[in-house]
Amino acid sequence: IMCGIAGVTGPSSDGSNVAQQMINAIRWRGPDELNGWSNENKTVHFAHARLAIQDLSTAGSQPMISHCGNYHIIFNGEIYNHLALRNTIVRKWRGRSDTETLLELISELGLNSTLQLLNGMFAFAIYNKAASEITIVKDRFGEKPLYWSVRNNFLDFASDLTSLMKHPKFETTICPKALSAYLRFGYVPSPMAIFKNVFKLKPGSYKSFKINITGEVIDIVDCQYWNPVCAALSAQQNAYVDEADARKQIKNSLRNSVKDQTISDRPIGTFLSGGIDSTLITALLQEVSDTTINSFTIGFENKAFDEAQTAKKIAQHLGTNHSEMYLNEQQIISAITKIPFMYSEPFSDSSQIPTFLVSEFAKQDVTVALTGDGADELFGGYNRYTQGLKYWQQSQRIPQFLRHLSSGLITKLSMKQWDHIGDLVLGSFAKNRTPRLLGNKMHKLASVMKKNEWKSYYEDLVAIQNHPANLMSYKLLENNYFEYLNLEMFENISERLMLLDTMGYLVDDILVKVDRAAMYNSLETRCPYLSTDVYEKAWRLSNDMRVRDGKGKWILREILSNYVPSYLYEQPKMGFGIPIGELLLGPLRDWAESLLSANKLENSGCFDIDTVRNLWREHVDKKHNNEHTIWNILMFQAWWEVIQHETNGGRATVQ
Repeated sequence: IMCGIAGVTGPSSDGSNVAQQMINAIRWRGPDELNGWSNENKTVHFAHARLAIQDLSTAGSQPMISHCGNYHIIFNGEIYNHLALRNTIVRKWRGRSDTETLLELISELGLNSTLQLLNGMFAFAIYNKAASEITIVKDRFGEKPLYWSVRNNFLDFASDLTSLMKHPKFETTICPKALSAYLRFGYVPSPMAIFKNVFKLKPGSYKSFKINITGEVIDIVDCQYWNPVCAALSAQQNAYVDEADARKQIKNSLRNSVKDQTISDRPIGTFLSGGIDSTLITALLQEVSDTTINSFTIGFENKAFDEAQTAKKIAQHLGTNHSEMYLNEQQIISAITKIPFMYSEPFSDSSQIPTFLVSEFAKQDVTVALTGDGADELFGGYNRYTQGLKYWQQSQRIPQFLRHLSSGLITKLSMKQWDHIGDLVLGSFAKNRTPRLLGNKMHKLASVMKKNEWKSYYEDLVAIQNHPANLMSYKLLENNYFEYLNLEMFENISERLMLLDTMGYLVDDILVKVDRAAMYNSLETRCPYLSTDVYEKAWRLSNDMRVRDGKGKWILREILSNYVPSYLYEQPKMGFGIPIGELLLGPLRDWAESLLSANKLENSGCFDIDTVRNLWREHVDKKHNNEHTIWNILMFQAWWEVIQHETNGGRATVQ
């Protein structure tokens, strides 16, 4: 059941109204049904918006009470193995929903034991009447969102920050460390949220809030029930020796995961970009399906960004019922105006736009879509694990002063000049597929060449802006954004980077992008790569089975070759972006100019006005391609305008 959830505690009899206002703010997450519940003392209030996927009857309605009467739950997500888990306990079931299965398992086995059994994606809250305790829980990889806050000793939580802002005592005080992290990476890393005293629940964890008779929180217990680092270390103790055995087990694990995720009472399909990840999922879904599956692709009129033709050929080979839609500038611009409403925190991965549009397109025919997300992080797909790491390691053999000199020579040419070189020189050798954003990549290389250790190499490589404090009106010295605990146990640096991406970039960028864009269209997305079994088998691979001949995802390529000819998917990786730089100089220029005006920058109160205005002038005058930093700031400014409207105006305070 894909949904939105919200809850509050406190002595006010108005609490149920507050919870209802919070859930109404995210009605798109669950348009089928809205319900609420309060405990006997009127100090705990739950609200739920339902998008029915399994058991479309009222037997799946929430909030739901356990058979024993002690537990109340609000649940967002899917438990793929819930029907099998029903066989482990004796019950007279009221319906077929996974929510009921989860609730009765917790009642029978307890929370910790239940969580170890679950194969799924979820965020839920459960009230234990006997213990006077609310527990909020998140799935292993953080596929489903959950925000929480304790203010004046009272708890409020929700699927979306927009909901929390409906609480009458919510304060829009910007967290400076969160703002700095956003400007650096384009997203706010967990457990931070953009507002002070608000947090995101971390993946694979839960928090239990003990409350008294008036609803005050009197104790908080934290628990991490699953750790990706520990799971990876454990898997490596049973590493694959035989490549044929590894291929067979990875294939079977992925096939089983895809089959598990077909559980639905609504139509299902796939996003097919034409890359390795989505192509393999589509091939496996077609293989396990009794009928022709639906696949969906977004194309671009700008050929430098278009992979639709490749996806179409793959769909024809696999025999899917394929739909494609080519986007024009007006559709992209229209989607941009909706972005601040669907992302309740500032978020600037520009592939959010085609992700929203493909979700909107797919929703016309299906309610569930499988995606290829997670494959890069588990199977070594990003360039930073291959070429990027190789360049950095080679540079370590060069004296530091020479590296700094070489870096300076690279940055003597602007990113735009490097792009021009790519078009003129390299394009003639690449059969009209010129390297995208060569200038950005060369400047990245110049930055990482100067690094002397892998942690700073990683942060600079994934950063949009290496010095976010220069953009901020509030200067911040602290800049530790990631946890590096125990990663030195992994001798291979690329494995450390994969784990950092799994705990950070995947959780707070990729999965946020897809969940918000899809759920805004009331579409459920599922990620077959992100099953516990696939994860553990992926970490049994030697690095040579992930990366070979300078290419990542070697074993996935080997598996996919049994379904699709390699010439169809062995294409340069294009990502899922849009020509932001060109749009900012063309049809989006007036919109950008307005948001970056001195008055609006002063109104948000977060940026150094002169610095931002100078970056914008450089971009407009084509002196430097500042599209990523500019887009980052624009997404904050557009988001802040929405926040002002939601909270009746006011200037942001940064404390």
